[in-house]
Amino acid sequence: MGLVAERRALRHGMRLVIGFVYLAVGWWDTLVFAAIVYLGYHIGKKHDNREDLRDVLARILPEKFMR
Repeated sequence: MGLVAERRALRHGMRLVIGFVYLAVGWWDTLVFAAIVYLGYHIGKKHDNREDLRDVLARILPEKFMR
């Protein structure tokens, strides 16, 4: 198993544990958890593809946030 695969597996495992915690405490927290998983997946995917996070955020956020 390569280093990238190990890191990816670790991230997924951490998200799963955090997910069970949020699921145990309620519906709204589950929605927050889903948003965190969604963001984590996309940030991790960009990291694996060696894209610069600042470039990704510059495409998404308005210019006033990128100063």
